[in-house]
Amino acid sequence: MDFSTASLAPDPLPGASEIASRMHARYEGVTDLMTSAGVFMVGQVARLCGRTEDAVRLLMEGRRLGSAVPGLEFLIAAELSHAAALTGNRELAGRSHAEAAAARRRGLAVFELWGDLATTRVTLLDGGVRAAVEQALDCAARARACRAVGYELIALHDVVRLGAAPAVADRLGDIAADLPESPARWYARHAVAAARHDGPALHQVAGAFARAGANLLAAEATTQASAAYSRAGRRPGVARVRPAGRPPGAAVWAGPHPRRSACWRSPR
Repeated sequence: MDFSTASLAPDPLPGASEIASRMHARYEGVTDLMTSAGVFMVGQVARLCGRTEDAVRLLMEGRRLGSAVPGLEFLIAAELSHAAALTGNRELAGRSHAEAAAARRRGLAVFELWGDLATTRVTLLDGGVRAAVEQALDCAARARACRAVGYELIALHDVVRLGAAPAVADRLGDIAADLPESPARWYARHAVAAARHDGPALHQVAGAFARAGANLLAAEATTQASAAYSRAGRRPGVARVRPAGRPPGAAVWAGPHPRRSACWRSPR
């Protein structure tokens, strides 16, 4: 199941989280396959909602079962490396990434780009922003060659999140024109706003992400908006974006600027 390509309408990720949790509860213990698949989905949604520590905990629990199920071993390890990288846990991210690489199977080539998306985040920890941007661009190019638009969309948006929006703004605009009801429209707006250092537009994008429950993306866009205002020598004239499920006054983002952070799917 791919929750990353759901429309960014109000609360799609909280809704997806509820669905994944129900499925996990329903099938837990039925078979190793169903149990590990449920853990994978719940962990994935937790990451997408910005609950990266919860994602790591859930996926760690599911890793033992996944190791006995061909295919899911790779998916769980790749997802775990992605979530661990977002928390800044270099050791766990690297180890899980190596496990995912070892678990790749010829018959599951369709999922390899999923692992490559996780590689972008692991690369950010070890090689820095430039190497991570190059990895994301390479992943997007390979996804486009395979006509895997969902993977390409996420990889291109990773480039925006990493601070290189001008490199991908046109392509995201093309995808958004073809898929107007997908997240592409907001990813494209994010790219244009970031490329132009447009603080108000970045706040609009952050608000859309927050309403969708994509709290990590909202926080990153808010940080980019603040940087844009600082660059322009002015203070933001809009209210701070509050991630879905957070009480008023809760902190939005206490980490470094996205260009220097270890923060983000694929059909993910």
